[in-house]
Amino acid sequence: MSRSLPGVRREVRQSSTLLGVPEFVPEFGICERRNCVRLMAVRIYGCLRLMAVQIYGERRIYVRLMTVRIYGCLRLMAVQIYASDPATGNNTVTAITAVLVSADLSITLVDSPDPITAGTALTYTVTITNAGPSTATGISISLPIPAGTTFVSGSVSGGGNCGGSPVVCTVTGSIAPTASRVAAPVFTVAAATLDGTIITATAAVTAGSPDPNLANNSATTTTMVRASADLLLTLTASATQAAVNVPIIFTASSLNLGPSDAQNVSISILLTPDFRYSAHTPSAGATCTSPQMGTPGVITCTWAGPTAPGATRTLAVIAYSNVAGSIAVNASTMSSTTDPLPANNAASISLGISYLIENIPTLGGLGLALLGLLIGLVGAPVAKRTFRPA
Repeated sequence: MSRSLPGVRREVRQSSTLLGVPEFVPEFGICERRNCVRLMAVRIYGCLRLMAVQIYGERRIYVRLMTVRIYGCLRLMAVQIYASDPATGNNTVTAITAVLVSADLSITLVDSPDPITAGTALTYTVTITNAGPSTATGISISLPIPAGTTFVSGSVSGGGNCGGSPVVCTVTGSIAPTASRVAAPVFTVAAATLDGTIITATAAVTAGSPDPNLANNSATTTTMVRASADLLLTLTASATQAAVNVPIIFTASSLNLGPSDAQNVSISILLTPDFRYSAHTPSAGATCTSPQMGTPGVITCTWAGPTAPGATRTLAVIAYSNVAGSIAVNASTMSSTTDPLPANNAASISLGISYLIENIPTLGGLGLALLGLLIGLVGAPVAKRTFRPA
């Protein structure tokens, strides 16, 4: 049994029930002064669904509640509360989030070839990798020119350029996380670099974006230098036919075809026993040894220090033969630098030596007449002495 408060009006309404049609359970309202509470429920297929509860009061508080009972289980689906607020100025708040950029760049440096031949090109491959988490910007690579080398050119994958001293390669654009860019600066190793020299190169990467780990921003590599000089010998003679005891000049030339300097080049000319040494003349800077004059042997001249690629050393020897026949003279060249093609380091030349034969002079008609007259004059007295008449 329900009771009503003074001034409260109570209403109860019952809807009809149809199969498959929602059944509206009693809806009632209690109103007193300015307060009003209303409740409406809908029963669908035996499931009670409380659709709305609205409370209107002095503060105009709105509450909406929805529950669903499925197979005997009550589930609260949503609750929304609305209320009028007398102070709306504090109903919003602003959050400021600082975004920090952090790009961990790393660098690797690889040389090629290794070992390198003095006088040839040395290429470095510089790889920059971004481990993230942010995109790296404003990237540049610095590589001081290694001792004994000269910068030639450089390229950067994806755009960029290299130049200056130290060599700086700028990377166009940015590097995304997990991405890489490659720079390839090229240097020439000096031809004068000695065999066994170690070339050291160090490359470093910098960026405009912050890098949380600077320990992996530089790399160093070393390269072994090998010297190689191809010497080419040529041998010539002032004559290929000569008489006995007539001097002949033999000239041997040693040309360095490179690519490296040839250290301590020497030229030797071997006189066979049929030739006799007379004199020699080397190009400037040589120290020579030779046999005694008038004897066979080997004449050797050495140029201490380097002979650059394209340079030639020469040795001229004067000799003669006192024996007739076909005679050979040999020459060779060498240096303390490895020669990749030793087959062209020697040469030989053959000469024909003969005895000097003076030609018998011939007489013309007048000479023959005079000769006949002379013979006649000499023979006449002889004829007179030997002829006796009977």
